[in-house]
Amino acid sequence: PLDFEPSGANLEAEANLEAEARNLSLNLSREETTALLREVPAAYNTQINDVLLTAFAQTMAAWTGRRTVLTHLEGHGREEVLEQVDLSRTVGWFTSLFPVKLALPDEPGAGPALKAIKEQLRAIPQRGIGYGLLRYLSGDARAAQLAAAPTAPVLFNYLGQFDRVLPDSALFRLNQPLVGSHSQNNTRRHLLNVNTFVIDGRLHMEWTYAQHRHRRETIARLAGEFAEALRGLIGHCLSPEAGGFTPSDFPLARLSQPQLDRLVAVEPEIEDIYPLSSLQQGMLFHTLYAPHSGFYVLQFSADLPEGLDLARFAQAWQEVTQRHAVLRSRFVWEGLAEPLQVVHRTASLPVTIEDWRDLPAEAQAEKLAAYGRDRASDFSLPGPALMSLRLIRLSDRRSRMLWNFHHILFDRWSMSPLLAEVIAIYTALSQGQPLPARRLHQYRDYIAWVQRQDVAEAERFWRRALAGFSQPTPLLADRDPGGLPGEVADFGRRRFSLPPAETERLIALAQQQRLTLNTIIQGAWGLLLSHWSGRHDVLFGSIVPGRPADLPGAQTTVGLFMNTLPLRLRVEPERELLDWLAEQQAAQLALRQFDYSPLVAVQGWSEVPRGTPLFDSIIGVQRAAPGQPSLLSLAGEFGMSAFDLIDWNSLPLSLAVEIETQVTVVMKYDHRRFDEATGARMADQFERLLRALIARPERTVQALLAELAEADRAGRQARKQLGAKKLQGLKRKRVVAEE
Repeated sequence: PLDFEPSGANLEAEANLEAEARNLSLNLSREETTALLREVPAAYNTQINDVLLTAFAQTMAAWTGRRTVLTHLEGHGREEVLEQVDLSRTVGWFTSLFPVKLALPDEPGAGPALKAIKEQLRAIPQRGIGYGLLRYLSGDARAAQLAAAPTAPVLFNYLGQFDRVLPDSALFRLNQPLVGSHSQNNTRRHLLNVNTFVIDGRLHMEWTYAQHRHRRETIARLAGEFAEALRGLIGHCLSPEAGGFTPSDFPLARLSQPQLDRLVAVEPEIEDIYPLSSLQQGMLFHTLYAPHSGFYVLQFSADLPEGLDLARFAQAWQEVTQRHAVLRSRFVWEGLAEPLQVVHRTASLPVTIEDWRDLPAEAQAEKLAAYGRDRASDFSLPGPALMSLRLIRLSDRRSRMLWNFHHILFDRWSMSPLLAEVIAIYTALSQGQPLPARRLHQYRDYIAWVQRQDVAEAERFWRRALAGFSQPTPLLADRDPGGLPGEVADFGRRRFSLPPAETERLIALAQQQRLTLNTIIQGAWGLLLSHWSGRHDVLFGSIVPGRPADLPGAQTTVGLFMNTLPLRLRVEPERELLDWLAEQQAAQLALRQFDYSPLVAVQGWSEVPRGTPLFDSIIGVQRAAPGQPSLLSLAGEFGMSAFDLIDWNSLPLSLAVEIETQVTVVMKYDHRRFDEATGARMADQFERLLRALIARPERTVQALLAELAEADRAGRQARKQLGAKKLQGLKRKRVVAEE
């Protein structure tokens, strides 16, 4: 009777009645219990069940001589298996019961044991609630397989903290011992039951056994060894050398324990680890490929309100940095299957306050221009300081802000809520008021959402959408695109705006035809590509917001939600322009269901040869969400002025369209592909096409393209005549010089 077969004794061999059951109890002290509940979890990010079951596994292994223990675990069963269903206050019997095989590691010591048992428990789906469904309700081969499995001879249960249920101030108090809840004639399902719970500030450990199977001194020795094992784990967790993470602490990262240990060795103060979004991965690749190019490093600059307290303004920025995990992230990739972002618990924003009041205006302008060119020098991957701030006093009444950040952290949509938060915190600090509440949602929520999406369904969609498209759409380029070096020497920029009256007509047209402004502007760009290439099947990159409607808080969370995806337009010249635009909008709505798709994967699903880019041009249309002020209007209301935004990407041609009181288009082009004359022609043609579409939308696609072609021919003729005049003038000068 001193031992039993833990792999499954025949419990039916002789009666194991409740009448034969006896109890033996031990307690931890209040000090030990307080440490177990409040201090121990911090060492390895454990729950009390992890520690109790580690001690239990150590005790049973020492008794049986085996490193594995089969036991039943009992749980409350009120798991979050259905979204928006809260069972915490529902009356009923939800108790779950499921078998667990606890295996101690070969590596000795309390730390490895705690990590191993913790990971085994975290690997159980939904805390075991599915076992009962499969075992008793599935009615298939799985039920038979589970029924034939060995029976666990031990039941372990942690009942919780009864002090929370009945505090000292309650009308009633729980007394000991508890009265049995089973008939004396019932057959017990287990040889041993171990129930643990906290009452009166002390952990109670109650062992229930069958007196005809085990002697009391045997159970007393086991219970004592269990208590000593617990004390050993508590002492270890309170020691300076204790501590560490396990893969289940960062489930999105999918790391092994050795990989995680290497990361923690570099930076132990980690808050979270998760993968990059698809666009973050692309930006990481291009930044590593061309580290000094300035790709994806943005600079927003503005004159600050007169009288602004620069030190307090910097303090507000530091507070915002602590509030958003994405601003405390560094990016790691070496030795990993996929790049990861590691969130530090704290991070300091690099802030520089400079005084240029003694410099002449020309020197100030030169230094500001240099800071714009060298904006990437303030930081480098892997981070975490991938955002910086320069506050510069230019005169007694004028100061300027240079806000630099790597696009891998967040998109332009995030700039407005970030600046709004800075302004709110600065105002509170200035007025001695409490700081505004922190935002509830973080960027990791989006990464988790992406991991839940159906990749196979996305692949089917993109293969259908890109079927038959095998060559990228050519641009109006006058230079060979092949063999470009990794570093970009220079970009050109053209800017034009539609006046408010014309913008109002565009908005009215969109509302009347139930079209989005995005559809109209992207449709115009597709028609221009068709005009340049002579093709009726064109494709370009489209920047999508990427903020899921079904993800709570997505509209105001700071992070890189946007994505770049191919948009394919089939130009049908005989179609009515508005009907054609409506059809394109329907296609774009279908794309929105899969706008989380990684561009590199979409490229692989296409018929474009590997190594050839899907597109060379990209367009992004940005308009503030209803009820959310735009970046410029927010900054203007605060008193900022003289705004400028420097934003380069790795594509040869990009268009950024901002819609406020007027439509503003900024076209950027790589000088290795386009000279200034070509850049000017491209911008002028897009402006002309957009204006023509707004002026006369009630016509066919062919009519609009014909108007563009005629204007293009007239422009070429004018340039030819101008060139002839210049040539004639040079000849005259040469003749005069010779005379």
